[in-house]
Amino acid sequence: MTINVCLCSDNNFAPFVATTISSILLNTKEHISFYILSDNISDENKELIKSGTERFFSNYQITFIDINSCDVFSKCISQQFISRTTYARFLIPELLKDLDFVIYSDVDVCFTGDISLLSNEKIGDYAIAAVPSQRGRLNNNYKEFKKCYNLKKEHSVFMSGLLVINCKKWRQENIGQKLIELSSKEKVNDQTTLNMFFDGNNYYKLGNKYCVIYKLLDTCFSQEEANQLKNEQIIIHYPGGGTFKPWINPQLASADYFWNVVRFTSYIDILNNKYNRTTEKELIDYLSSFKNIIIYGAGLIGKLVATRLKFYPKLKNICFAVSDLKGNSSIVLDYKVCEINELSRLKKNETVVILAMDYRYYNDIENTLNKLQFNHRVAIGNKLQNDLYLNSSMIIDEINKLKKENQLLTDKINTLFELLNYTSNIKQLNKASGKLRIIQQADVLLLQIFHKVCKKSNLEYWLDFGTLLGAVRHKGFIPWDDDLDVAMPREDYEKVTSTLKSNLDRFGITVNQGQGFTHPVIRLLYKNTPIQLDIWPYDHIIQNTSIEEISQNIIDCNAALYKNFSISDIRNAKIDFPKEFFYKIKERYLGSNSEKSISDLFVSGAEALPYRKPNIFKRADIYPLSTINFEDLTFVAPNNVHNYLKGIYGNYLTFPKSKVLMHDNIADKYESIDDEIINELQAILDSID
Repeated sequence: MTINVCLCSDNNFAPFVATTISSILLNTKEHISFYILSDNISDENKELIKSGTERFFSNYQITFIDINSCDVFSKCISQQFISRTTYARFLIPELLKDLDFVIYSDVDVCFTGDISLLSNEKIGDYAIAAVPSQRGRLNNNYKEFKKCYNLKKEHSVFMSGLLVINCKKWRQENIGQKLIELSSKEKVNDQTTLNMFFDGNNYYKLGNKYCVIYKLLDTCFSQEEANQLKNEQIIIHYPGGGTFKPWINPQLASADYFWNVVRFTSYIDILNNKYNRTTEKELIDYLSSFKNIIIYGAGLIGKLVATRLKFYPKLKNICFAVSDLKGNSSIVLDYKVCEINELSRLKKNETVVILAMDYRYYNDIENTLNKLQFNHRVAIGNKLQNDLYLNSSMIIDEINKLKKENQLLTDKINTLFELLNYTSNIKQLNKASGKLRIIQQADVLLLQIFHKVCKKSNLEYWLDFGTLLGAVRHKGFIPWDDDLDVAMPREDYEKVTSTLKSNLDRFGITVNQGQGFTHPVIRLLYKNTPIQLDIWPYDHIIQNTSIEEISQNIIDCNAALYKNFSISDIRNAKIDFPKEFFYKIKERYLGSNSEKSISDLFVSGAEALPYRKPNIFKRADIYPLSTINFEDLTFVAPNNVHNYLKGIYGNYLTFPKSKVLMHDNIADKYESIDDEIINELQAILDSID
């Protein structure tokens, strides 16, 4: 009997393809046909995968099938820790047209039992077999997940890392293409796509022995159940990042299974050199064989490594490397800091790269190092970090000293803060001057333009955040503020982009949604200048539960959105704001907007939570809208500004305890600002009907 097994991988995970294959062959006598969907696995890595198995096993064959996930799955989402290669499992039945059934497995696993037991599972007419997620025991049976993706209550959420696929049925029903279309449309990852498609338990349930996750044994199972699973285990899965991977954390429970298998691959020296170093002595011994040492990452971990290397004079030619020098010092701890591309001239066989950063960035860094052909690397895992710290008593003493000094400074600041508020009146501060005042005056003109367009188009707004606070406390701008904030009810917020564009595009006033900003709100900008106005959405709802529950629902909706879409990708305009997806989950968490005239509450739009908490106001706090003086002009304000500002800031009539800083992306453009910008905006204001 031949068992067909399919694995998917990019170049970074090639070593773990080899370990997965070897773990299967070590425990199975039957002949195995491995099909590896290769997303740009290099020829060198393909040979390493083959050569390891050739030395130890004979009951197998390996076939590489090249794919390009960036082309095939271009409309599917790519997340920081999830590459598009994960969607390749959707294509298996089409790529392997002669097969009726295939076992698909992720490569962060270790088989400890006979895979033929899995191949003998009778899945009937089901399209797939999968293991229900054991995490359901921890999180109220995935209640929030099901709510977010509109899954049936009775559905048992399953994991996508192990699947038995009925290829014949997939081809007959064109399931692969339907999954790609669903993932592209809903902008959800592979596991969510599969659960949405096979909702209502429309799959064959495999036993937990096919996916034993040691980090869940103590929390999800009784001691008796955990012991039984360990005795029955066929597959150990290592989900999660960083220290949950056995190669990064050799001390992880069940990591010994992985490292025992590594001996049967051609990657044993590579993985040992890179990951399996847990003491400072092991690290120094390894580094001593290289002429050049690059510490990739100039943060805390990199500084810790550099501090320890100073104690070893024989280690020379050390420098820091970063992906981008912008925002980094050129010298750290007396070592030069370079962009990694600058160091490509170094001889690769004489150079070692130390990965000294948060494990979450390893994948991107690995891609960069592969392109630059830096093959000698060592990662600073948790165990090695701890050993470096233990050998750095002077650093620990310095940290403790700084903690004491910090507490003394905090006490002094609190005293000065109380004294400042006692002796000074924040309402009587002088207005800003110089470049900042020019920006504020130009901002006022932009606000007038916005007000004029809204009035003409019957769109409602009110001053919000620092702009409203400045109006109440200073009759204009807070002296150190440098932009504008307004709020709009959702239905007007939805109309304002097209309205502003049709009225203002010709003047060089542009509209975007959150680009270059921490929050994906609508931003009005004047040309390439720091003159800007941010528009915050507010939803209005009938109160049918407690304020605390509504607040949590907004937070959960926000979390669900950014689990699927990177806020940095939205901010940097790599992707458009996913409106369709957002409105679907917003309705599931908060329901539909009611009529403004009968709504009980007005709440922060869940896509953009300021200060990481929702603002929730009673209808009487907002309506009927009133007016307020701002820089000797009249604009729109909430009905009860005291309740409104108190809800956001607490005691808003005192000096702020936190740093008084202007927005970085505004401040760095001050030099280009002069009075001419005021003349330009005044001319635009005068020309609007």
